[in-house]
Amino acid sequence: MLVEDPVDTIKTMCQFRETTVDLRLFKAAYEKMKRRTTPIHEKHAHTHFYSLSVYGLIVPVKTGPRGAYEVSKIGRELCECLDKRDNSRFKQILSTILLNDPSKGMLYREFLSFIGEKRKRSRAALYERFKPIPARTLIEWCKTAGLVEANHDFVWSLPQGEKVVLTLEQFREELVEAYKRLSKPEMLGLEKIFVEIKDLRQTICIDHGWRVEEFDESLRRLLNSPFGQEIRLYGAPSSLFDERESFLYNEKLYIYIRIKV
Repeated sequence: MLVEDPVDTIKTMCQFRETTVDLRLFKAAYEKMKRRTTPIHEKHAHTHFYSLSVYGLIVPVKTGPRGAYEVSKIGRELCECLDKRDNSRFKQILSTILLNDPSKGMLYREFLSFIGEKRKRSRAALYERFKPIPARTLIEWCKTAGLVEANHDFVWSLPQGEKVVLTLEQFREELVEAYKRLSKPEMLGLEKIFVEIKDLRQTICIDHGWRVEEFDESLRRLLNSPFGQEIRLYGAPSSLFDERESFLYNEKLYIYIRIKV
């Protein structure tokens, strides 16, 4: 799926922060963003819309018409970064999303590993290894996320900051703080007890440039520590496991977490 303008795609999405969006509305807004005098093909619009869905930047509306989406929490944070022109935070968030994405993360890691094996890679070599359309898409999203740089002929890796290593106590403190933020009531008077583990995982992975596996291993260690008595994990109806990221602990899958704070 060819998406060579991630920023414009995300900016179009950001126009719908206060409402819902479907493919038709997104297509019209994207054409306006691009100042098109002629309509784009619906397949072209669908590719951009689908990409936003794959990366979790838009999510289906739980109660609404079929095909309606809303901007996710992490999508809203990207929009806020664009509003504030906080390019550093924008790249930090986007790079974490790409590298940890359940369906595309492995491809991005393979792509970056292939580039990193040499000082630079020709576009021709990348097109041969990953095929032209996927390679062009990977290049542009990685550029936008600050993972690579490119010119007309070559692509090369950009140095990333040192990974933060947390002690178990530091991880506990950050987990609790993130849980407190995410469990704040969205509506006055409605207490939010359960938090999706994927939201906690995403928050801490973004803050520290972690992989999903690093967060999961730290959470398992915490559960096996004395503090684990303050944590409760919960499953969900089996149908939800097809839609949401889960957490594996003691050979069981969980979606929600509650921390006694």
